[in-house]
Amino acid sequence: MARGAVKISKLPAPRAAAGDAWMTSFAGEVREVYRGHLAELERRHRELAPGLATARGVSAAVEAIVCHLCGALRLWMGPRLRRAPAVVALGGFGRRELSPRSDIDLLFLWDKRPGPAGTAFAGYLVRMLWDAGLELGHSVRTLAELRSALARDGDLKTAVLDSRWLCGEERLRDDLAAIRSGIRERDGGALLEAKLEETRRRWRKHGGSFHLIEPNVKESPGGLRDYQVIRWVGMTLPWDGTLEGLYRLAVIDRHDIREVERAFDFLLRTRSELHFLMQTNWNVLTLDMQRRAARGLGYTDGGGLLAVERFMRDYYAMTRAIYAVLERILEETRGEGSLRIIDGSLYRRVGTKGLGQLDARFGGARFREDPLFAFK
Repeated sequence: MARGAVKISKLPAPRAAAGDAWMTSFAGEVREVYRGHLAELERRHRELAPGLATARGVSAAVEAIVCHLCGALRLWMGPRLRRAPAVVALGGFGRRELSPRSDIDLLFLWDKRPGPAGTAFAGYLVRMLWDAGLELGHSVRTLAELRSALARDGDLKTAVLDSRWLCGEERLRDDLAAIRSGIRERDGGALLEAKLEETRRRWRKHGGSFHLIEPNVKESPGGLRDYQVIRWVGMTLPWDGTLEGLYRLAVIDRHDIREVERAFDFLLRTRSELHFLMQTNWNVLTLDMQRRAARGLGYTDGGGLLAVERFMRDYYAMTRAIYAVLERILEETRGEGSLRIIDGSLYRRVGTKGLGQLDARFGGARFREDPLFAFK
């Protein structure tokens, strides 16, 4: 958990009960604890807690609730439930980057088709999670069904790459890890090319600019989605730490890393502010929301600028940092660029005229920013 993240208060103890009426009341008790937790996170947020600390606090609470309700349900079903699924966090939940009203993506993973008790277990758990106040998106698959779906669904591949086993059937942890490794080793290159092309299409939709009048914090150019694309690029590299791998390929430098991470935290704070204000999964900075978000994030009038103008000046500076790095990657992976995707990994192309000659065509803009970049 990130420094400063808030742990959820003690959840109510599971209890023996006849029938299934207890589920609603028990989930309601959990909901009250979760509401109190979000209120505390909002209080810390107003005191300028880092965006990542809030995201980690939300994610840790949701994980605790999912596992707690899973345990309570298994206790209630007792011997009737011979097999339970592995409960797997996907996407932003898997990355521990949830905002206060984010959708929770879960996968119930079975080794083989569940019987009636197993099917009932998944249905009961979904119902309890909804009653506990979580905005849930879920799927139920066997290992064979998951592998089949992955063969035709690129979005599912990236969700599984970011996945985490939470609770349930322990034996399936290794199967999940093997599936993730297989995606990276077998499909990494094709997946990366698809994500980069998807980014180009998304940027064209927005006019190829991060400077939008009413930007979407998650989907607009330079937003959180672009930060994740940079991460996915780095996941094809052999080094620990996705940004570190890009640094070793001379795609970014240490200054870029600091700026991108700072921008990521700023965008997480901004998205949390929108969720706290709207009490829903709202991600668009409309003109009205810009003014409200500026106040909530602590901006004031000064220096000849209104609070909203100072906030949006910072917002565009942060999105520009992410946009510039991803733009460099998009340029360098085109046919005339110096980066190549080979066998699922990203490489920098070297020249063929001499054994020691490096093809250092980084683009004129990069050299103007830093004439010594090639030597680094």
